[in-house]
This record gives sequence, C-alpha cells and structure tokens, in this order.
Amino acid sequence: MTPNERRTEECGPGYHRFFLYAVIAVAVAILPLLLWQLADVLLLGVGALLMATLVHVVAEPFHRWTPLPVGAALLVSGLIIIGAFGATAWIFGSQITSEFFEVLHRVGAGLTQVQVRLATNEFGRFILEQAKGTSISVTAMLNRLFSLGTTFFEALVVIFISAVYLAAQPQLYRDGFVLLFPPHLHAKTHETLDDIGRALRLWLLGQLIQMIIIGLLSAVAVWLIGLPSPLALGAIAMVAEFVPYLGPIAAAVPAVLVAITKTQRTFCGRFSPISSSIRSREILFHR
Repeated sequence: MTPNERRTEECGPGYHRFFLYAVIAVAVAILPLLLWQLADVLLLGVGALLMATLVHVVAEPFHRWTPLPVGAALLVSGLIIIGAFGATAWIFGSQITSEFFEVLHRVGAGLTQVQVRLATNEFGRFILEQAKGTSISVTAMLNRLFSLGTTFFEALVVIFISAVYLAAQPQLYRDGFVLLFPPHLHAKTHETLDDIGRALRLWLLGQLIQMIIIGLLSAVAVWLIGLPSPLALGAIAMVAEFVPYLGPIAAAVPAVLVAITKTQRTFCGRFSPISSSIRSREILFHR
C-alpha cells in the first residue's frame, strides 16, 4: 500500500464522521422552517388522528361487548358520530345560527361603547391613539368568518377522509411508521405506540366530557344572569375549551362584550359570574 493510499484510508472515517455531523446540523437548522411551512399539513394529520381515535373510542364497546367484527363496529361508530352531529345541527342549528349573528352584532356594539368610554379620559385616548390603525366592523368580521368557515369545511373533508383510512387500517400505517426506525428499536417503538394510543384515547374521552360540561354550564350560567344568546355563547365556550388555558379566556371575550351592550351597572353584575366561571374551570380542569 502506497503512503497516499494509507493516508486516505486513515482520513476516511474522519471525513465520514464530519459529513454525518454536517448533515445532522443542516437537518436541525432546516427542521423548524420545514415544520413552519408544513404547519397546515401537520394540523390536518393531528385532526385525522384525533377523529380516527374518536371513532375507535366509540366503536370499542360494540367490539368488546357484542359479536360485531371490527369493521362493523367501526361503521356503527361512524354512523353514530355523524348522526349525533346531524341531530344536533337539525335541532339547534337554526337557533344557534341566529344567536351567533346576534352575538356578532352585539360584539360590534360593545366595541363601539368601549371606544366611546375610553375617549372620556386621557389614558383611554392614549390607547385609542395607539390603536388608530385598527378598524373593527361587523361586516369585516362576517367576511372573515365566512372565509374561515369555508377553509374549515375544506379541512374537515380532508380530515374525515384521512380518518377513514386511519381507522380502517391502523396496523398498516403503524407498521409503516415503525419501519422508519432501526430494526433493534422496533419492539420498543411498538410498545411506545401502544402507550401513546392508550393515553390519547383516555385524553380525548376526558376532553370531550369536559367540553360538554363546560358548554352546558356556560349556557345555563349565561341564561341565568340574563345575557342574550345563551346557546351561542355556550357553544363558543364548549369549542374554545379544547384549547387549554387560553381557550376559556378567549371564550369569555364575546360574553363580556355582549354584557357591555347592557347598562354599566348590569355589566358589572354580569361580568362577575363570567370571571368566576373562567377561574373555576381553570381550577377544576387545568390543575
């Protein structure tokens, strides 16, 4: 072996290691940007996974306690979920829709009253001056909501189709995911996926129960304190409860703005139960 060949052979492992480290560094640098660009795809994937998990959660009692095969149990589960959403929309859809538009109208009126009251003092005028470029109107909100609703419907269709495939053949996609890891990690990966699936089912079941309880209690509380549109505000609270911590605060904003459209005295009396509701749900469910 010549000296040049020996020198190349001795430096070879070092070059390979340097190349591997360089690839890892580039991958780590690009990964955040890639995740940011694929955020919509990741959200659709998570939504499909949650919907497929929901189908399996509903189908589990039929598969465990009845002679139905897995495919039939999944079909019954899907029909039950679709039927539940359809029945809810048929019974409460028109009323919730009308109340929702009333909430939007009152939110616009509440924002106007807030601006009028802020203009009566120096600190309020300073805030208005800083927010001068921000214009909020009910028409703009309706257009924005319509655009979001169209996008949400399109995403819901994609999520539903993807969830059907995931729910029908979970083992196929699970085995494909496991193949991404080295062979000596396959058993550990299967065990980890079992734990994740079990935790995800329990979390989703608890989250759904929590959302239903919060939605019902919020609607009843809003009705008891005399605010208009209790069903719409309850539905907003139920959906926002899916987001921990920030969700209850965001759900309280429409209720507070609706309360502002009343007199200032009644607003103070009605804001107290709303703030107490936010605090109590944080204590009960997010401890």
